Amino acid sequence: MSVLKALMVAVSVAERKRDEARQVLQNAQAACQAAQGQLSQLEGYAEEIQERWGAKEGASLKPEVMYHHHQFMGRLGHAAGLQSGVVADHMQRIEAASRASAWEDDGQTFRRSGSRGRRTRGFFGADGCTGAKPRS
Repeated sequence: MSVLKALMVAVSVAERKRDEARQVLQNAQAACQAAQGQLSQLEGYAEEIQERWGAKEGASLKPEVMYHHHQFMGRLGHAAGLQSGVVADHMQRIEAASRASAWEDDGQTFRRSGSRGRRTRGFFGADGCTGAKPRS
């Protein structure tokens, strides 16, 4: 009976670690989505500003105004570049969390409740910030 109890404890610990790894993966995906949303906002704002200035193309503007617009667009581009780096960092965190949550090399897990011994495919792997695609 003690072997069975030890096995049950080991399974319980493994399930807890699996659940924690899944939570880390979900948190990383949520953070990546937020960072991607911020990047999209920056890019959308830059496009909007360019469209506004494109409509004023025929108008005569003072050189100081053009200079400040150019500097502003440069700063906006720089901010978008930094945010792209943040998104890339989050993607790497998702990759690491995905690897940590796949606790068997072939991506298969054992389901304890109701299906002893039957294998079910695990779903881990990042496609963008969110989607998980099945391993083959």
